[in-house]
Amino acid sequence: MAISRTTRTALDLIDAIRIPGRIDPRLARQVTLSLRQLLESGAFGPSDRLLRRRARRLRSRTREAAAFRQTRPADCAVQP
Repeated sequence: MAISRTTRTALDLIDAIRIPGRIDPRLARQVTLSLRQLLESGAFGPSDRLLRRRARRLRSRTREAAAFRQTRPADCAVQP
């Protein structure tokens, strides 16, 4: 299963927080628990980049279908 960039960043942050001596342990636990809850609940949805890519694909398919309909001869009907 592919991991999104947001999820990977969150997991990297969890690992960085675990390094002793860098941050208050209570704060580290609190942030770690919060991030885990967000990850498990699926709060990190698809990225904006992925949504833009999907929208572009959908628009291009719609344009291709419209162009195909315009170039098809009128007497070319699909028989049931």
